[in-house]
Amino acid sequence: MHEVVAGLDAWSLLLVLATAGLYASALTAAGGSLFRLIFVGDPPLERSAGCRPTIVVAAWMAIALALLQGPLQAGFLAGGTLAGAFDPTLLVAVFEANQGSRIVLLVCGLLLLHGVLLDAPRAANWGKALSVLGVALVVLSFTQVGHTTGGEPRWLLASLLVLHLAAVAFWMGALIPLFRMVGQPVATDLVARTLVRFGRVATAVVAFLVAAAFALAWTLMGGWPAWPPSAYAQAILLKLGLLLLLLGCAALNRWWLVPAYQRSASRAGPRLRASIALELLLVVCVLFVTALLTTAIPP
Repeated sequence: MHEVVAGLDAWSLLLVLATAGLYASALTAAGGSLFRLIFVGDPPLERSAGCRPTIVVAAWMAIALALLQGPLQAGFLAGGTLAGAFDPTLLVAVFEANQGSRIVLLVCGLLLLHGVLLDAPRAANWGKALSVLGVALVVLSFTQVGHTTGGEPRWLLASLLVLHLAAVAFWMGALIPLFRMVGQPVATDLVARTLVRFGRVATAVVAFLVAAAFALAWTLMGGWPAWPPSAYAQAILLKLGLLLLLLGCAALNRWWLVPAYQRSASRAGPRLRASIALELLLVVCVLFVTALLTTAIPP
């Protein structure tokens, strides 16, 4: 896999980075909506978590990167040229492929996530419903492209991918609000209760995320990879290893750092924030590897 990454030209690298950024921003917006719906209710907690600005900023970043995918893909098909990025024939070819349906679903879902802004008493329930529908469309949009679209059985791969992405979105969307909450001057007991509630759900979600990832990897590779593994198999194994590290961080937070934070132990807050920051870094690495898998490394 190292040879593949080292051999990427500037245009291919730009496509990989833009794709990873799209994954990160879209899943952060979708997951932030889920986190707000499930865990954030009190106004002080809402302000400290900063869910609304995070969701809106991430959604518009994702919309911009989604619209950029067309020209980037067209330029890639033209051999990495700026002229190819604006070639009408290539742009039509890209949007007539699955990339077009992915962008439509994704942008519609991201716009619906703005239901989070409807907080008037009569409109709040509508806002929640729109947000849930938006999350569903964002997750479904990622089933339109990638190596799962050409694999068999198609229904199994699509189902595993939806479950996997829903878990990733839930986890990603919670990390930034949790990081902000732990560092804000909000009542420690209020934040601690939220952390405990989240930990009960999140450990199971991340374990499910890893299980779905292993099942998806097994199906895509058709069993254990041959030795030495191909670049594609190496990338999948690296992704699985990063997910296991993420599961370890989740367990560390739930069983050690969050209880210490509840007890107001010395330096419990900074240590918990550092652990959450490490999780964010691991997620970024996972998404970069995923972008490589879907853009630069053939199965």
